[in-house]
Amino acid sequence: MSLFGELDIASANENPFFKPDGTYHCELVSAEVKTSKAGNKGFALDYIIKSGPKEGKRIQEWKPIPHVWQLKGFESEQAMNIGGPSDDHINQDNKIKENAERSMAFLKQRLKDFGIPVENVTGVKIHEGDSSGDPFAY
Repeated sequence: MSLFGELDIASANENPFFKPDGTYHCELVSAEVKTSKAGNKGFALDYIIKSGPKEGKRIQEWKPIPHVWQLKGFESEQAMNIGGPSDDHINQDNKIKENAERSMAFLKQRLKDFGIPVENVTGVKIHEGDSSGDPFAY
């Protein structure tokens, strides 16, 4: 007899927070810039599903915020600061740059999804303790 009796553990979803593909009517309940345990900065979004069979469930989203040195293809700020202007190619990695650019595109996409005009996405701010319904100022 199995440790789990008649339960077919192999058939369980591998993601305990799985939500089936589809469209969910959600409300954004928090949006803030946080630092991960690994020290990486990101845009943390927390939604609550407002209707349907998953009503009341939360969805969390993390959008990495790249550093300027990553956009230049460097592994660290220190690597970027080594050498002079003619040494810009030293320690550069196109994969780092591509990932940083992709992160910026995801941030832009999400801000546009919230109705923030493209010309305002760089200067967006988060309202602290504002109950106006719009968590962003620009």
